[in-house]
Formats: sequence, C-alpha cells, structure tokens
Amino acid sequence: MADHLLIWDGTCGFCAWSVERLMRWDAKTQRIRPVASEACPSPPLTPEILSQTRGQVVLVGPDGETTGGADALVKILELTGRPGLARLARPLLPLLRPGYRLVARNRHRLSKMFFGGKACGLENRSLDASGLETARRIGQTSRNDSRRRD
Repeated sequence: MADHLLIWDGTCGFCAWSVERLMRWDAKTQRIRPVASEACPSPPLTPEILSQTRGQVVLVGPDGETTGGADALVKILELTGRPGLARLARPLLPLLRPGYRLVARNRHRLSKMFFGGKACGLENRSLDASGLETARRIGQTSRNDSRRRD
C-alpha cells in the first residue's frame, strides 16, 4: 500500500513522462502514489510544498516529511527496492542536484521538443480512493506532528 505521495507539476509533458517512468520502478513495491499538484488535497499540500513543486518533484513521507529534487529521486530508489543504486547516487548528490535543477529549469523546453508542449502521460492525474486515503493519512500525521511541536 502506498505510504508516500509524489507531488509533481502536472502541467508539463516532460514531468508526466518522468513520473510515469518512476512509477514503473514502483510497480512491485507500490510505496509511492503520484499526484499532480493541482489535484492534491490540502493537507498534505501546503503553500510551501506547492511552491516547491514548481521547480522539482516533492516526495511526502507518511510522517509528513518532504524531500525534493535529486534527493527525492535517491529516496525513490530506496523505496522501490534499489538500495544499491541509492548508495551509489548518494555521494553524487552534490553533482546531481545542479543537474536536476538544470533539467527542471528547462523542462518546458524539453516538453515542447519531445511532447509538443502538452501535459501528457499519467492517466491518474487526480487521486482515486486509495490515493486520496494516502493523502489524508499523510496530512493527518503532519497535523498531529505540528501540534506536538507547539
């Protein structure tokens, strides 16, 4: 059952294609539920997370912890049963982060080049019942954690 949400910019064909590939990695473990930012309920979506999704994917864990960009991709490797690749990628994060940002800044150009500038790819651009339940569970955990800190 999915216990992480992958929130992404749902307006970009390149982003849709990339998330679709990541979900293929997750086919066996099914730990990650993708959702386009405009279809994500609040909570767990906050204005801060929404602003982050404009430049990177954001992975939200069951405890409400967020990880974005290249760091999220390494976490996804771990979650999808690829710990060896994650161990190889982790020391490369100082190089992967600027590479990720470069691609992210140019994703709309890539989308135009390869996808005709259209948002395409993922069929579940909004959450079905199981995805909505994951989002609610993560949102509830986030609220409870913030109350404990107060």
